[in-house]
Amino acid sequence: MALFDRVKGMLGIISVREQNGLITISGTPSRFIQYDIDKLWGTSKIAKYMFKNVKPSEFSFHSFFALEVVYMFEKMINDKTRYCSRRVLIRIVELIKENTWMNDIDENWADIIDINRTKPIKFPLLPSQRGFLQYYNYTKPRYRLKGALYAADPGAGKTIGGIATMFARDLDYVFVISPKKAIYDVWEKTLKESINGNQTTWVADSNTACPKGTKWMIFHYERLGQALEMAKSLRLPNVGIILDESHNLNMKSKESIRTATFDELCVVSKSQDVVWLSGTALTAMGSEAIPLFRSLIPDFNSDVEFAMRKIWGKVGGKANDILANRLGIVSFLVPKESFMSDKPVEDTKKVKIPNGQRYTLEAIRTLMVSFIKERFEYYTKNRPVYQQIYDDAMIAHRRDLRTQQDHEAFKKYQANVAMFQKYGFDPRTMSDESKYCNDYELNVIIPSLPDSLKAPFKDARSVIKYVDLKIKGECLGRILGKERTQCHIDMVAHIDFQQYIDNATKKTLIFTDFVPVLEEARRVCIEKGYNPVVVYGDTNNELVSIIKDFRSNVDINPLVATFRSLAEAVPVTEANNGMMLNKPFRFHHYKQAVSRMHRIGQDETVYINNFVLDTGNEPNISTRSEDIMNWSRDQVDQLMGYDRYGSTVNVPEVADGIGLEALDEPPFDPDEGFLSSGNEALYNFMEAEGFIVEELPTAIKPPRSKAMNW
Repeated sequence: MALFDRVKGMLGIISVREQNGLITISGTPSRFIQYDIDKLWGTSKIAKYMFKNVKPSEFSFHSFFALEVVYMFEKMINDKTRYCSRRVLIRIVELIKENTWMNDIDENWADIIDINRTKPIKFPLLPSQRGFLQYYNYTKPRYRLKGALYAADPGAGKTIGGIATMFARDLDYVFVISPKKAIYDVWEKTLKESINGNQTTWVADSNTACPKGTKWMIFHYERLGQALEMAKSLRLPNVGIILDESHNLNMKSKESIRTATFDELCVVSKSQDVVWLSGTALTAMGSEAIPLFRSLIPDFNSDVEFAMRKIWGKVGGKANDILANRLGIVSFLVPKESFMSDKPVEDTKKVKIPNGQRYTLEAIRTLMVSFIKERFEYYTKNRPVYQQIYDDAMIAHRRDLRTQQDHEAFKKYQANVAMFQKYGFDPRTMSDESKYCNDYELNVIIPSLPDSLKAPFKDARSVIKYVDLKIKGECLGRILGKERTQCHIDMVAHIDFQQYIDNATKKTLIFTDFVPVLEEARRVCIEKGYNPVVVYGDTNNELVSIIKDFRSNVDINPLVATFRSLAEAVPVTEANNGMMLNKPFRFHHYKQAVSRMHRIGQDETVYINNFVLDTGNEPNISTRSEDIMNWSRDQVDQLMGYDRYGSTVNVPEVADGIGLEALDEPPFDPDEGFLSSGNEALYNFMEAEGFIVEELPTAIKPPRSKAMNW
């Protein structure tokens, strides 16, 4: 066969066939094609993980990647520096479109959307909402999708858009999965007040039995398991699923159970209409699209997921444009400028404080160097104690092993730990082994230990496996995180809240990442004679009543909130003045916070003041936060194809950036589930900022060659 393929290549005979989920191209100069891809996108990861069975004149790829391959080849056709023949590339593209599932795209398909069925909605659909229905009608059958992403900016009317889709598809039952804060104030309220007729609704949080025949069943994320169990037991026909604020289903390990439950809900319900709603569909990383693809694209399987993680698992750089092409197919983007004629007026306010020099990068560097040295000395001195705890736990656990399978699993665990100790833990190549060890420890070892050993073992395991990463995590939380929080607490006393609150046309929203900063802002506002309310973790269960009071009571002002507690789902057009006491690391948190005010229904210009520490020409941890947020925004813009306010732009070509995403996490440790590139990214950031310098112990540097020798 190989000889035949080479002969075909010599004769210029190219063939494309699709069989058993694989597309095979033969009679082609595979080496030149692979070289051109590597050169054009500046990485070997694409061809390495996307292509299979590569031979001199033949290669294969999963049917899922047909769109990606066509996109790449069409771009290569216009690249004047390519090695592969333009004629060959054109012919391959033609044959892929003719001989694979892509041939269905140009077929004439019957309409799947009936706009007349949306008449129960009390008011005319917005152009963007009708546009989504038209997009859905065209794209869903042609690309064999089970739904789509309605990627409209916050405040664009996604709720009604999702409801309209369920009506237009004539679905009998709908599972709505939403943030807890939106189940009553957004979803139940909209279905009861904005829809004509008897729309039977039930909210799972009511803790009542769901009446038989109820069409709209509303769950928040924490009740996803209940939705799954109902889908299993009821076996309802003709089901639709709406996932609101879908960016909350990302691929961080702490969210993996939620994501897996939603995946199973889609499978068990057999829904062919899964609509994701989000104004910030991706927060930074391309691999966050995996849950979306898994639920919407039938031929997305574990092999495809593996390749995606390898290609886009970190910062994709130039390869982001390939992923953006796919996202553009499964997504309907609604730029904010299409429904909001104005933009928020943003300004940066520099705040001087007496002790500002404490928070310069130079001062933080000195503090971190001292802390890391101290922790290194501590763990070196106490290594025997931790080793004894670990060894005692291993002895106790070994007594609990019963079957051959038990012994094999333990043997694998020991081999992974030995590898970490010998070579050092590299999050780029050893995340699977680390996850295995973490899962084995939590689910197998710890349950087998006596109570007196459980807590000590949880601490000792990190020291034994990768003490350098444990020290980095402690440094991030105890020094960098603590100093960042204190910096913004100190700034609050020097912000003239009265000037901004009293001069606002409407009420004021104040945002921060840090609860101590929120508490200080509340204290200062009370001291100034205001009557503030706060929204954060401890008051989230009272969110509905807090927002209701803020809207209706003229004496309540301002509302002080953390980004994570209020930066989505809840409209607050009663305010038009935003005070950002810090800028969050993730741009989507900032964008969502602004959109609490800047949305449909806002009748005043929205003003946003961003407060940063002023240390002159010296960079500080406040100004660095803004740089990190800008990095996050740029990554999302590349992948989703829009600029800061939603208008469509060409995807820029950028080089790989350093992984500043690590600093958006709480204090982390590989054993606590943060198994992404965060550890390496943290080192890169600290190294780039001068936080890690040559005088530090070797153990603190990343384990790129050999681990610390105890």
